[in-house]
Amino acid sequence: MYQLLRKEHPRLFRAVDDSDYRFAAPKDGVRKRILNNMIDDCVLYEAQKPWKKIPLRPDSPYPYHQLYLTFYTGMQATALIENYAFVWRVTQDQRWLKRAKDWLLAASSWEHSDRVEEHFYTANRYMQAFALSLDLLDGVLTKKEKDQVISCLIQMMKRWWPDVEKDRFSTNGHHHAVVDNGHFGVAALYLLDKCPEAEQWLSAVIDRFRHGVMPHGCGADGEPGDGPGFWPWENLWMFQFADALRNGVGIDLYSEFPERVKRPLTWFRYHWAAPRKITDHLYYPANTNVLMGSQLDACSPTILRLAQDVGDAEFFQAALSDPRLGRLYRFGAGVKGSSAECMVSYGPYAYCFYDPAFVPARGKIVLPLSRTFMKAHYGEMGLLRSSWDNDAVIACVSGYKGGGAHGFCNVHVQWAGYPVLRTITAEEGKPVSCGSLPCVGNQNEVVAFLNGLETRPQCDRLSVRSIRTDHEYWLLHGPSPVLLLALRRKPRGVKVVREEDRVFARLKGRDFLQYDRLPHFNSRAGELRLSFRLNKPVDTRHPQVLFNTGFGVGKLMGTRVNTFTLGFLKDEALTFCVNSQRNTSVSVSVPKEKIRVGHWHEVVIRWGGFNRAGDRPFIELALDGTVSRCDDPVAFGELGVDSQRLQSRTTPRTFYIQSVTALAFGGAMQMPDTGLACDLALIDLKCPGRKRLRIDFSDGLGMETGSGRLGWKFNPVDLRGVDTSLVRFGAGKRVVVVQPAFGEAVHFEQEVVPFAPSGLAAGSLKSFIAGAQNDAVRVQAVTEKGDVMVLVFSEQRAKVTVERDDQGFYIRVGEVTHRFDVKKRGKTILERMNHTA
Repeated sequence: MYQLLRKEHPRLFRAVDDSDYRFAAPKDGVRKRILNNMIDDCVLYEAQKPWKKIPLRPDSPYPYHQLYLTFYTGMQATALIENYAFVWRVTQDQRWLKRAKDWLLAASSWEHSDRVEEHFYTANRYMQAFALSLDLLDGVLTKKEKDQVISCLIQMMKRWWPDVEKDRFSTNGHHHAVVDNGHFGVAALYLLDKCPEAEQWLSAVIDRFRHGVMPHGCGADGEPGDGPGFWPWENLWMFQFADALRNGVGIDLYSEFPERVKRPLTWFRYHWAAPRKITDHLYYPANTNVLMGSQLDACSPTILRLAQDVGDAEFFQAALSDPRLGRLYRFGAGVKGSSAECMVSYGPYAYCFYDPAFVPARGKIVLPLSRTFMKAHYGEMGLLRSSWDNDAVIACVSGYKGGGAHGFCNVHVQWAGYPVLRTITAEEGKPVSCGSLPCVGNQNEVVAFLNGLETRPQCDRLSVRSIRTDHEYWLLHGPSPVLLLALRRKPRGVKVVREEDRVFARLKGRDFLQYDRLPHFNSRAGELRLSFRLNKPVDTRHPQVLFNTGFGVGKLMGTRVNTFTLGFLKDEALTFCVNSQRNTSVSVSVPKEKIRVGHWHEVVIRWGGFNRAGDRPFIELALDGTVSRCDDPVAFGELGVDSQRLQSRTTPRTFYIQSVTALAFGGAMQMPDTGLACDLALIDLKCPGRKRLRIDFSDGLGMETGSGRLGWKFNPVDLRGVDTSLVRFGAGKRVVVVQPAFGEAVHFEQEVVPFAPSGLAAGSLKSFIAGAQNDAVRVQAVTEKGDVMVLVFSEQRAKVTVERDDQGFYIRVGEVTHRFDVKKRGKTILERMNHTA
């Protein structure tokens, strides 16, 4: 079916000007630098010997500990295999041949099975590395060595072939699709003349690329499908397979889908914050030069290739400016119980991608300074820019709709090539990082819908809608740009009602009651009683929630780990669902016929046996005396198939679940469209070792925090000083000052935020980055009673002044004065009235 263009090896990858696969020593300066960078990594790791086996921690309390022991062992091993093999092929240095063979033969002798929780996401890395190294080392491996590696490779591919075949016509082309299928496809190309199944394996991958990866692997403007941090790899893995396919059998996916390589740089251009100098740091500070949370050396090989394909001289030079071009990309992430570090081999691909004959296209790309990206799968992005040069002031606002695992509201500010704000670890942000974002009652406003962007010659405005607040971001253009952040509390959708002999809280379906978790809630065991009445039929288009804690709803939306949810999750049946930190979901329900609109119901949920090894977990739901209970060890213990669909368990796991958000009643915590139009007459929560929470609403809402103080959380990169009325942030040698422009008794507070490990997969991470696990310093801008707050960011040397009156405020920047009215109701928060010069 497929005719190999080249029978001998190597044949998968080659430099663009090396049609004969000679891999001669480089003559141009760029490839010499890339090769030297690769050799530096070979020397760095030369003394490290391969591990004898993959470490085992099957009953660890850390989420996905075993999976990430297996994953990071594979990531480092495969990166070193690719690096050593390629360097040997170019240099013929026997030192690197020996190291390549040592790691290759060790990795192919390790256990590759569900028992060690080797997911496709790990196995595919071995497939790529084994295929590349076998291709490059052909002729210097003995038959026994070669047979060992090929046998291991085919075993892994047979294990994961059903997953490839099942989704071969899927239109999902995002990161996880392209890395699994692309690496599988590269290995199939290598095996075409060695394994009879290889043709059907390759055929399925080509189908997946034609239906998913090429037409839908990025958005119309290059938006990454699986979240901003995946941009470099969604594109790099695509190039790896498509190049190998073109080299091996002559199928050119680029000519079939020319837009696939034209789009990604548009998205990246807006997220590139050009620094004044690129230094050779192993790990850059967060958001140093790429607003999406990566750094240049994470992106440079991908940028290089994309820039050449579209003729972009600016980004061609940006890629070449990376002093680490070709070095192993090291994430700085490890896992307890292992010395392995998560890394990717970039050198072979950067070396092959570089075209010394590159000629840029004529003309300079002209784009609007500010824009939004509204179709990203994991959240919208809005960017306000003052210019395209190194002095640019940039505000990058991440939207989040409550779906997917990696999203949350965050505003990142970059000033003249330096990041001003960053994300940090924080208990209340788990399972993701904590951004710089609004909060109400200290509960983060993680959900953010971008309503729209307005651009004018003098200023740009980005409007955002969250669960409890509206916020706006204004960038005032001029020689000294000024950034405004406006925040306004939404009216509550809850009130206390007296009706005959009952006093209750009435929720309109767009709000929820919020209580502090720490004094009252115990994830290990507890009992919650509610008296409720539905005021209209359940809207089955969305989950409708009576009680929730955690960022998610059952197994339906949000991060869906460490969540407790009581509500109508799929239909009109009342369901109690718990999701462990490994995303094991267990639920019990009572029939929908038991629920009547306008009728008071008494519901009790109980749980226990969680978070202690050897306990017997259970959950129970009782509605008006009808009881549903689950205490099945198979359901809670992942016996047989686990939460990753791996056949890895013969003994029950401990059911670990640790919710970290506030307690929500009448809706899910920070999850949109989950509010329930209902009345609540009683909340009674009893947990061992905790203070009882009993609210009967006779005296109001109790210690409800949904109307608590309004504020902003800012996580500075370089905090220069804080007083009650002014904050100074560093931006290199410059100073950015933040001051209030409007609000009732707005003031600043400084706090220390303890380090908190992630609650997502890889929560067992350890970091190789110095200081990564230190406590963080945070600044909060708060108003104790007010409903509106406006803050001004400006450069200290610009001497911006603010003057307030009853309706709004004036901002004076040099000889220019801007006037803003503040709207306490309506679609907008600020209305710019005029400016005078």
